[in-house]
Amino acid sequence: LATPALLAELGLDPTYVDWTLRSTINVSDPARVTGVEFNYNQPLTFLSNWGKYFNFTANVTQLHLQGPRATDFNGFIPKTGNLGLTFSKKPVVLMLKWNYRGRQRQSSSGAAPNAFQYLDSWAKVDINAEYQITKNVTAFVNARNPFKVAHYNEIYSPETPAYSHRFHHGGFEAQYAFGIKGTF
Repeated sequence: LATPALLAELGLDPTYVDWTLRSTINVSDPARVTGVEFNYNQPLTFLSNWGKYFNFTANVTQLHLQGPRATDFNGFIPKTGNLGLTFSKKPVVLMLKWNYRGRQRQSSSGAAPNAFQYLDSWAKVDINAEYQITKNVTAFVNARNPFKVAHYNEIYSPETPAYSHRFHHGGFEAQYAFGIKGTF
């Protein structure tokens, strides 16, 4: 909440005392995000003649948040990862992608002291296929989450027992897209 001293420091009108103040800057306590990202892309040409049609990709990101607990970083995802394998031999392209998304804090919750809502981590597979009909026309099919992996929402507090953390699951339906794309 905005105090008279904070409003004066920021050059804001005192009319806003007790308003909720949100900022993209660290007002009094600094926060720091550090991390590492790893990307790898490898054509599999070393696997004999058939390997020239395959390509492997990998990406991993690990972030670390440091700063006072009061600093608002809702939506922060500390870990992500992706793996992909592509087969490409005209007129066919096939892609298999594995995606990992780490646990994400969403907002504070009044369910218990120091409680926050989270979207639990998940790993999904996506499958894509293309067939080039002519030089300018390609048919495609994309399957997102074909194995119907669920998302779980949690409310976590150090004061609550583990069995009470999950409260909702969803997002487990597969999504399919079919179509034709062209370049002219």
